Amino acid sequence: MSTKTNPQRKYSLILFLIWPFFSMIYAIRNYRAIWAKDLVWFFVIFFGFTLTIILADSDEQSDGSRYRDKFVAMAGQQVSFDNVAILFYDEESQVLDVIETIVIFTVSRFTDNYHVLFAVFGLIFGYFYSRNIWYLTDLAGKGIVTENIPIILTFAFVVGFWEINGFRFWTATHIFLFGTLPYLFEGKKNYLGFAVLAVFMHFSFILPLLVLGFHIITGKRTSVYFVLFVLTFFVKELNLTQLGEYLTANLPEIFLPRVKGYVNEEYASGISEIYAKANWYVVYYQLALKWSVVVLMAGIFFYGNAFLKANKNFDRLFSYTLLLYSVANIFSLIPSGGRFLSLANLFAIALIFFYLQYAPKIKSIRKLMFFAIPALSLYVIVALRIGIQAMGILCVVGNPLLRIFINADVTVLEVLKEVFGF
Repeated sequence: MSTKTNPQRKYSLILFLIWPFFSMIYAIRNYRAIWAKDLVWFFVIFFGFTLTIILADSDEQSDGSRYRDKFVAMAGQQVSFDNVAILFYDEESQVLDVIETIVIFTVSRFTDNYHVLFAVFGLIFGYFYSRNIWYLTDLAGKGIVTENIPIILTFAFVVGFWEINGFRFWTATHIFLFGTLPYLFEGKKNYLGFAVLAVFMHFSFILPLLVLGFHIITGKRTSVYFVLFVLTFFVKELNLTQLGEYLTANLPEIFLPRVKGYVNEEYASGISEIYAKANWYVVYYQLALKWSVVVLMAGIFFYGNAFLKANKNFDRLFSYTLLLYSVANIFSLIPSGGRFLSLANLFAIALIFFYLQYAPKIKSIRKLMFFAIPALSLYVIVALRIGIQAMGILCVVGNPLLRIFINADVTVLEVLKEVFGF
């Protein structure tokens, strides 16, 4: 076995060095090989190295441009780690996400090339991203059943590799999932440390961590949480002023500036205007995912009761997913709070994947999948369309050596528009 594996691993690495984009496709085709997830991980690193920041000079709201500007500014300063560390959790500096600051400081000691920074972002993000995908495929047994193919694609695209543009929150999402999913589904408590680590990547992950703690203390309440899950879809708005006053009175002062920004009425209006101007598919592709997940989760609840009772770990994952989704539904009414729905969707899609993989075939669930597949296909297509906006053309046709000597900040989408009017 080892005599076969080692040459394959070596050849896969050579393939990556020659053509990273094709190596990723090759890894997907050979997903059961032990080296496949590493090729995807390496590709995400390369994606970061070739990433193009869209409208970086004029788009002040771009996370990518803020990371770049912060990095370039720090690279031009003679500062020590002590100078940086003293800012952590300081009320004046408001540095709450310490991992990002440590990464930027460390890389800035070696270079002022922001492409290197995003390659390191890809190194961190890509590790958890690839491991989360392969957590599902490794537990798929002999192979992924046909109806699970759109499910695993959706799982890979909910927080796709292009999200290193928003490094802190989306990396925290995959770190939290990496730590929590094995605990819920297999009872592996030693992974829970990663759930805590996510808070240091993005402070707001205190919320899903508290939900996890509450679930651990109270235990499975699947029926209760399903009712809550359904009811939260009927909550249409929150009084942001009252919520802001409550949080101001009860949270430590260090969190107040961030929280006030999130519950600001003007900020909420600005976000609403952005969505009002967006293309139809930007609005509806998220709805397609949301209602596919809701319908399939409801199908599992009503038709998979016997399976839930016979599989306690699966039931525990289902229970937590319902509770987290309920909380995410409420917080989605707050500007930027909707990002937690992506985390909830990752848990929900993993749940659906495991159910379709392991549970007895039920006609009712298959009928639901018949209607869900077109909606999920729309989601995957639009998510990929959004993802290639930041994908540099060298990410598709180049390799690491070419990227060192060629600086082509042209996106794949720009090329497609120019050639095909895409």
